[in-house]
Amino acid sequence: MSISLYYSASRAHPITAVENAVIEEIVLRQNAAFPFDYEDIDFEPDTPPNLFSGSTKLPLDTPETTTEALAHWLRAFSELRRALPEADWELAMDDLDIPWNDIDGYTLPGLFDED
Repeated sequence: MSISLYYSASRAHPITAVENAVIEEIVLRQNAAFPFDYEDIDFEPDTPPNLFSGSTKLPLDTPETTTEALAHWLRAFSELRRALPEADWELAMDDLDIPWNDIDGYTLPGLFDED
């Protein structure tokens, strides 16, 4: 059994050079900060309307590990979405759409209560 996050961003025009640099920096920094030796997120720009998409599995060693990994990636995808605010974003954990709000970003009820 595995749990994965599935992500995509789309819009009519391609990623600019400035946006590309910002997104690459976010992805590199967030992958380096990921506290587990497990799957990272990938950034390979695509042609519009799909800007980029992919998936990453969450570690299932313990419930705490899975929760910490999920929290890390939700923060990372919140930062990425804010870097491309006019894109149409989709983020899901398997079949569960992850809700977005402009204040908190991507979050799930109770996930960040102890932060």
